Amino acid sequence: MVGNLRITCNRLVEMGFKVLVLLTGHYPEEQMRAVAQVARKVVDQHPGITAIGLAEPQAYPNEFRGDHAAKWETSIALYLMPELVHMEYFEGKPEPLHGIYGEDPRANASVESGRETVEGITETVVNRVLQALQGKPQS
Repeated sequence: MVGNLRITCNRLVEMGFKVLVLLTGHYPEEQMRAVAQVARKVVDQHPGITAIGLAEPQAYPNEFRGDHAAKWETSIALYLMPELVHMEYFEGKPEPLHGIYGEDPRANASVESGRETVEGITETVVNRVLQALQGKPQS
């Protein structure tokens, strides 16, 4: 994964991109480290380039909104691609729901939570890109 991501970043720099955002929606610790590492290497190899590497929960301001197929991921999916969310598959399933880590999506996921989360992530990323384009240091 790291090799392909580095190659892609280098090609984007060659094409003239000045700011790269490496945003992963999959966030085990090793993947978050890998994305951050690639971003640092791009910056080291290409002076004047800004590369921002983070996972989606890190981009939501003031609160960690990360889970696995639970409230947050299901809410995001309900907002962005509701036709792919089939909550009816949960009907009659015994507890615990296997493979779901976080708040039970049946009672907690919503389009509104998904919209708010996506908008928060987008605002954070856009602000960081604008800061980079204006030459301001990244936080």
